[in-house]
Formats: sequence, structure tokens, C-alpha cells
Amino acid sequence: MGDDRFCDTIVGNLRCNADPEQRGFIPFVPFDSFFMLLRRYRLVSIPRVVLMDKDPRFSEWLAETMRLRGLGDQLPSRMYKFLSPESKFFSSTMQELMLKSRVRLSCRSEFNDPFDTSFGLEEPDPKIISSFLQGISTRQGNLAALFNEYIESAASNPSAFKLKAHASISGSLDRFGIFSMTESIAQPLMWAHYGCSHRGIALVFRHALAENSLGGFPIRYQDEYPRSTLAPEGIEIIHVFVKGRAWEYEKEWRLVHGNRAREWLEIPPASLVGVVFGVHTAQSTYDCVFELAKQRRELNLPPICLFHAFAGESYDLSFAQFVGNNQWKPVSTI
Repeated sequence: MGDDRFCDTIVGNLRCNADPEQRGFIPFVPFDSFFMLLRRYRLVSIPRVVLMDKDPRFSEWLAETMRLRGLGDQLPSRMYKFLSPESKFFSSTMQELMLKSRVRLSCRSEFNDPFDTSFGLEEPDPKIISSFLQGISTRQGNLAALFNEYIESAASNPSAFKLKAHASISGSLDRFGIFSMTESIAQPLMWAHYGCSHRGIALVFRHALAENSLGGFPIRYQDEYPRSTLAPEGIEIIHVFVKGRAWEYEKEWRLVHGNRAREWLEIPPASLVGVVFGVHTAQSTYDCVFELAKQRRELNLPPICLFHAFAGESYDLSFAQFVGNNQWKPVSTI
């Protein structure tokens, strides 16, 4: 059987479907090819726990990542998303978020890091390939004949199989919708790199504490690509949560949804709690945000707080909250 026909058959039977009714979680869903992740990992709304589908390995990996990030088991109460008013998505992003409670999911091709989500795949031997495909065959009884026919051919050429597996996983990663955030609002480099040289804004989200908050997974920073190994139960995919150590200053967290690249994702309206203006924000950006905040109140959506960043007498940023009548009150936290 040709590879195209085989893959088309698998795609038709195992097309991944993220549940649109669930919000504030990160699903790992089956990839739409025979190189697939056969489990779903989710961070559910309440309580904020990770369901590992009877497999603790990802939970252990997550706990280790939290430890490496110096977080222990304490999740940050706020997440921040920097935006540049010069972005072609700025106007639509702000309107969709402020008035419709939706955020745009990016894809890895839009990232500024060419190594983002890169990975290595261990060289499989024929026995591993056979056990991997047999594992899929066992769970897909109606396709057993197709798998059995393909297994013999795949196992006879491990190098070719590895290349196909890597290409298939890469293709699936291309379709992942990703929403990146940071736990740090006071990092000047984040304002410089993602906040349009302090002329942009930062969105403030309630995070992983109670109802009406976003869930996210922390990025692990390391020197080497993450590596996957074929196993009878599938392939563990952690690539979307690993970056090079040079990016460690970002303190990034991500929401990830399979097959939703460049789509809009609904979030709880009350999860957005504020907007922070940069040190050099232009008047046009102020006007845009204040107008949207007004329209948001008229729609009876949860109110938001407005803040401003200031450059003080040290290299640390300071912040103030808008209290009306063009008055700003200094605050210690946002």
C-alpha cells in the first residue's frame, strides 16, 4: 500500500478534535497521521489540575519544569501578554479580546525564534518500530489489516521511517495554535522586544487560581533539543513547551490547542483583568484602549483596570493605576 493512501486512511479515522466547549486548558490530542500522540493531557478549569490519562510521566516532567523555573508548586496568579501597536493584528486582537473575549492563537511559523518547537527523534530499531505500530493497531481494530501490511515495510527501513515520523510530527506542530504569555511584567527586555520598545501595552490575565482564569503550562529552557522516542503507547510530545536557554529571561507560559493555528479561542470574560501602558505609549494607543474599555462597560462585560509603566530613578520599572480624572496612583503589584 502506498504511503499516501495509508496516511489518508488513518487521517480519516483518527482526525483530532479539540473540545470547543472546554476553556482554559491545554489539550494534547491525537495527531492527524499514523505518527500520533495517543493520549490527551488537559489542564482543566476547576480545580486546576493536570489529568494524565493514567500516565504520570508528563506530570513528573511538569513538576520538574516548575522546579527548574524556581516555582515549586506555586502557580503565578497573573500572566501578561505584550502587544505592539505596530502589529497588523493589534486592532483586531484588541477588539476581539475586549469586546468578544477571544484571543488569537499563533503558530510556530510566526515566532521570532527559528528553533522554537524543534526536536530530535531517537533512531528506532525494527523491533521498536514494530511495537510502536502494533500498539496503534491494537487500539484501532478496524484498521488492523492496514497496519499489519504497513508494519513489515516500515520496520525494514528504520532510517526512512524516522524521517517520515519527524516530518509528520513537524507537520502536526505547524497546526498547533499557541498563545504565549509571561509571568513577568517588570522585565524591561520583554517591553523592548515584544512591547514595541516600551511603546506598546501588556494585557493582564487572571491565571490558574480559581474560576474565570486562564490555564497555562510553563516553558522549560535547556541547551539541547528535546528528544522523542517511539513506544508502543505512542509518542510523548513536549516540544511546544521547550525553548533554548537564551530565552530564559522571557519566563514564558503557553496555552496550546491542536489543529487551531491562527484561530480565535474563547476565554472567560473575567480572565482579562487589566491593560498596562508602556513608558512611551503613544496617545493613539491610549485612545484606542480607553475607547474599548468604555465599549466593554456598555456591553456589561467585567471591568478592567488600566495601569501605566514608568521609568524611575533606577533601572527597575514602576507602575501606577488609573483612578480617573487623568490621575494615576502608584501600585506595588499588578
